[in-house]
Amino acid sequence: MKSGSKILAMAICLIVMAETTGVFAAEPTRTLNGHAFIPSEVVRSPFALSYFSTRTGGGVAFNLKTPFIDLDGQYLSRLV
Repeated sequence: MKSGSKILAMAICLIVMAETTGVFAAEPTRTLNGHAFIPSEVVRSPFALSYFSTRTGGGVAFNLKTPFIDLDGQYLSRLV
């Protein structure tokens, strides 16, 4: 046998042994309300990780003279 064939044969044996010994039959730990999520190498966790943040700012303007204009462009008044 060539070394490539030996490696392939060994890989097949390991897969068969793992399936018969129950390596792949372990209980899933990624569950939510009784639904088990399939493990994936692409998606590490089936649950969305999120956070909330807020940034508040303030300011003051002195001697500002600006008009109030509505959505139609009508002049309403001036802030003095």
